[in-house]
Amino acid sequence: MRFLEKLSYISEMNRLSLMFNLAAVFIVFGIIWQTGIYRKRGRLEDKLFFSAEILLIAMAMIDMIGSVLNGQGAPAAATMNHMINHVFFILFVLICGLLALFFAQRAKCGYESNRQTRILFMLPAFAEIAAILTNSFTGSFFYIDSETKAYTIGPLYGLLYIVPVFYAILSIIMSSKSNPGSIWFFLLIIVVRMLLGLTSNGVSSTPVCLAIGLAYIQIHIALEPFYEEDEI
Repeated sequence: MRFLEKLSYISEMNRLSLMFNLAAVFIVFGIIWQTGIYRKRGRLEDKLFFSAEILLIAMAMIDMIGSVLNGQGAPAAATMNHMINHVFFILFVLICGLLALFFAQRAKCGYESNRQTRILFMLPAFAEIAAILTNSFTGSFFYIDSETKAYTIGPLYGLLYIVPVFYAILSIIMSSKSNPGSIWFFLLIIVVRMLLGLTSNGVSSTPVCLAIGLAYIQIHIALEPFYEEDEI
C-alpha cells in the first residue's frame, strides 16, 4: 500500500509509461517462454534475437525506474534519471543493430561467417553510443531541466534516430527478396514510434513498440511453413 501511495505522486504520463514498460517485459518474457529460444541458442540467428530480447527487457526495466524518478526534486534522483536516459538510448541503438544483423542472417547475407564484418556492421551503433556519452557534458540530445527536474529533449534529439533509421533501411534491403513479410509491420511500428518521439516525449512507448514488433516477427517465423505451402 505504501508503494501505491508513492506512485500517486507520479504524473499520469509517467504512470502510463510504467504500464507500457511493464507490458513490454511481459510480452518479451512470453516470447522467450513460448519459443524456448533460451534453450536453442546454437544458431547465430537465435543468439542475435535472444540478445535483443534480453537487452529489451533491461531497457524496459530501467525505463520504469526513469519514469518513477522523472520530475522528482531530489538532486540524486535527477542525476540518476539522467544516467538512465543515457543507458536507455545506448540499449535502443544496440537492439536496432542486433535486429538488423538478425535480418541479415535470415537473408543469408554471409555475415555469420565473418566476425570482422559483423563488427563493421555494428560500427554505426558504436559511433552513436560514443555521441550519446558526450551528451553528459553537452546536453545536446536530452537533459534534466534544472527547475522541474524533468527529462527534456535537446536541440539535437532527432539525430538519435539516424542510426536506427539506417539499420531499418538496411533491413528492408536485405529482407526484400528473401523474407519481406517478417519486417514490414515491425518497421511500421518503429517508424510510428520515432515520429511520436520527435513530436512528444511525454510517454515512453519505445520498449512496448519493440516488444510488439518482436512478437510479430516470431509469429511470422512460426507461420513460414504455411506460406511456403501456399506458394507451392
